[in-house]
Amino acid sequence: MIHNKSVLALILARGGSKRLPGKNIKNIGGKPMIAWSIEAAKNSKYLDRTIVSTDSQEIAEVSKKYGADIPFERPAELATDTAGSIDVVLHAINWLKENEKKEYDYILLLQATSPLRTSQHIDEAIEHIENKKEMDAVVSFYPWDKKPEWVYCKNQNGFLEACLETKEEFKTVSPMLMPNGAVYIIKTESFLKEKTFYAKKLDAYLMDREDSADVDEQYDFDLAEFFLKKRDAQKASVFINNIEINEGKKVFIIAEAGVNHNGELEKALALVDLAADIGADAVKFQTFKAHQVVTAQGEMAQYQKKNLGFEKSQLEMLQDIELPENFYPPLINRCKEKGILFLSTPHGGIESVKFLESIDLQAYKIGSGDITNYLLLDAVAQTKKPIILATGMSTLEEVKSAVEFIRWKGNDKIILLHCTSNYPCPSKDVNMAAMKTLMTGLNLPVGYSDHTQGNEAAIMATALGQALYEFHFTLDKNLPGPDHVASTSPEEARERVKAIRLASLMMGSSIKEPTIDEKQFTLPIARRSLVASKDLKVGQVITVLDLEAKRPANGLSAQYFEQLIGKKLLKDLKKDQQFSLTDVG
Repeated sequence: MIHNKSVLALILARGGSKRLPGKNIKNIGGKPMIAWSIEAAKNSKYLDRTIVSTDSQEIAEVSKKYGADIPFERPAELATDTAGSIDVVLHAINWLKENEKKEYDYILLLQATSPLRTSQHIDEAIEHIENKKEMDAVVSFYPWDKKPEWVYCKNQNGFLEACLETKEEFKTVSPMLMPNGAVYIIKTESFLKEKTFYAKKLDAYLMDREDSADVDEQYDFDLAEFFLKKRDAQKASVFINNIEINEGKKVFIIAEAGVNHNGELEKALALVDLAADIGADAVKFQTFKAHQVVTAQGEMAQYQKKNLGFEKSQLEMLQDIELPENFYPPLINRCKEKGILFLSTPHGGIESVKFLESIDLQAYKIGSGDITNYLLLDAVAQTKKPIILATGMSTLEEVKSAVEFIRWKGNDKIILLHCTSNYPCPSKDVNMAAMKTLMTGLNLPVGYSDHTQGNEAAIMATALGQALYEFHFTLDKNLPGPDHVASTSPEEARERVKAIRLASLMMGSSIKEPTIDEKQFTLPIARRSLVASKDLKVGQVITVLDLEAKRPANGLSAQYFEQLIGKKLLKDLKKDQQFSLTDVG
């Protein structure tokens, strides 16, 4: 649902296919082709329901396995080569209205033969039509950059000739678009009236060519499989508040206020101000009621006893640092004013998730202590929001199991954080090499949750390519509370963010090439050109002894010296005079 408007996804998949038999359930990229469309739909944050319309029992069983609804069997007369998609969609709309008394504001048509379409494409198309109120339909296209005269057809005599022509210069022709069959969304009212997805008030949702394979025959299948493998080699980005998070992108920095507000609104607001001032992308708190976290028998952690300097029950300690619900509106408003994202960890479990959903939290951070709390993982996964999963105290197998569980629940928007759950964390326990293991082993963006002193770990994680960085900060390390001592002071926090940004800048790109300054200022004077080692006469056959390489580099590069050897000089050259290939023959 988007803005209280319901959205029904219909995936069309009939059993017969002459050009590529069984294509809808043919294995591609490790799963049946239709599974890609179902999973993309299930991962959408706006779809109310995903239905597969099919006449095939085998397709129906596969579709159910991947989470789609099969409320009806497509009639035989709508499962032929000549049956049109419009009639199939009309059948689904009418069936749902007559049998379930259900109607939807938007109809989203997804062809099972578009495995490269993702949930992000679906969500962006839905947002596009909802934001453009004057439009009745949005269809996915990719830019077509071929000149119309390049489209040839056979004429009556059997010869090829241009079948599309324009007398205008191609650059002046309106941009051309090619439908790719991936996404069709229309207002149900308009569809029932016009009986087409290409409504009169139509707009385009543009997709890349590499996401636009529509499988009809073996060539299309092979092309789609190639791009899926290429995509699999690249980690899919996660977007939080439209900010792309991935390794190699700008590091997304979360300043962890946590419980360092000490239950005081003014301190919490001051932490927001400080987080924005030091250049963090988000500020994060913790949402819980003490009784949701621990029983009366729970003891304080050793680091909490040490940092506080006294001991009481964990329940009593947490009661003092709850973030009251009436703090959230002013905190969220302050975040908006400061241009920083508000985040919070649902430390109180399912009840915390329910509350955070009521304020439309953009992403969820799961603390290391909850990586095996599948009750919480289940609740968060079902929100379809991005999940930042800390991995302190975990084995690799526990991390993999948690990731698999979240994915099984239909959410693939996961960012992993390497972490050591010690506050502060001594250098010997950082184990930054394990972060590399996470980066190579799970095909997800990986970052670092830092509890160390100093900036070294932050710089190391940045050098490894971290996608996201999180660290605790406080207004004053001397304040009472379990986390202040192990948090960074305002100045330390400022220097840490600065160090990360500088390290990212210094990392540059993976392309080995000279910089602009090197090309312009250094290369011309540092490299060498071929010059005569002594005075040389016309007709002389050049030997290696006649050549030297000297600065500046505005002549023939010394890498071409062999092209001069054995050639006759066509003119006299003085000592140190530069060679040219035209000087020999």
